[in-house]
Amino acid sequence: MEDLNYFNLVESFNANGCPLCFIMKERLDKFLYNFLDETVTDVDTRLRIRKNFGFCHAHAWMLQKSENCLGQGIIYQDLVETFHKIHLSPSDPKKTRKALDRLLADRKCIFCEHVGGIEKRYLEVFSGNFDMPEVKAAYEKSQGLCLNHMAMAVRTWRNSKTISSYLEVESVKLKELDAELKEFIRKFDYRFSGEKFGKEKDSWIRAIDKISGGRT
Repeated sequence: MEDLNYFNLVESFNANGCPLCFIMKERLDKFLYNFLDETVTDVDTRLRIRKNFGFCHAHAWMLQKSENCLGQGIIYQDLVETFHKIHLSPSDPKKTRKALDRLLADRKCIFCEHVGGIEKRYLEVFSGNFDMPEVKAAYEKSQGLCLNHMAMAVRTWRNSKTISSYLEVESVKLKELDAELKEFIRKFDYRFSGEKFGKEKDSWIRAIDKISGGRT
């Protein structure tokens, strides 16, 4: 019997863009939304944040957009005080430099680790079920994986027939996207300016998703 991850994956094939990027963003948004309410009073998580000295640049500013400014204030007050009292030493620049190097080298963003775990889990579900006719049929209707997840999927498989079958699907998708991009560009020519845009109008956005991955 298929588990919830399987059904979530198949459902993600209906989303715009890379299915795995879509799942990761959806799960990250939910995790971010609940994070501060559960974190401020959780000692273990607070210690983990202090050990990692905050979050990565991208996720720190994503968290900043939440309405819980008090929770963030408490977290960062602890980090600022810790750095000032323990790691900053104006009289010993060498000590401070070593502290900075160590803090930055050891930093592991909680959100990056959370999303990484989700990515690994769903990649395994995708790779392990792609040969199923219903999964392949559903995937053929999706926009396909981005290049990053395509590479990860191909590295996962050991069966060359599965890889070839998957790449054939992607070849069709890339050919269609290429044709739509050419049509999109053609209609910017003044000779065809009277023609209305069709489904190719957002092809350039879908191409960004394909090459660089979905929005975070």
